[in-house]
Amino acid sequence: MAKKYTSEDKMNSAIALAKAVLTTDAIYPHKYELLSVCIWKVTMRDSRYDLRYWSKGVYDLVDEHGSIKAVQKIRPLPIRHEHVNTRKSLILAMMENPDDAERILREETLACTITIAEHRLLNDDIAGFERYKQAGVRVWDTIEQEWIA
Repeated sequence: MAKKYTSEDKMNSAIALAKAVLTTDAIYPHKYELLSVCIWKVTMRDSRYDLRYWSKGVYDLVDEHGSIKAVQKIRPLPIRHEHVNTRKSLILAMMENPDDAERILREETLACTITIAEHRLLNDDIAGFERYKQAGVRVWDTIEQEWIA
């Protein structure tokens, strides 16, 4: 029987892989690609779409259809897994300061389930939830049960 890995097991694994990649003599494009995979592993460790943060558009879809799983069954799928801080900015931060990789992956690597229409409004030149605020996209924190942006 296959072992069931916890969210923390998956986080620790992604951190170990990122640290290993950062210490190699691999060429820049390979490091970049592998660190991008580590970021995906962090943000999808529990689910691709049933994330802590939902945009207002996703919140409304869940309210209408009853659950995130019901929303996922809509064709074409109207939602996206979106990185709050861009993967590019996270990768560059880890490459500039490899000793900070664990903190970056634990604290800054966040994802939000967002509609396609809302996703088009986001500016990648702005960091974090400020991107959503500037775009007029409200964000629901499913754990704290409050609007944060």
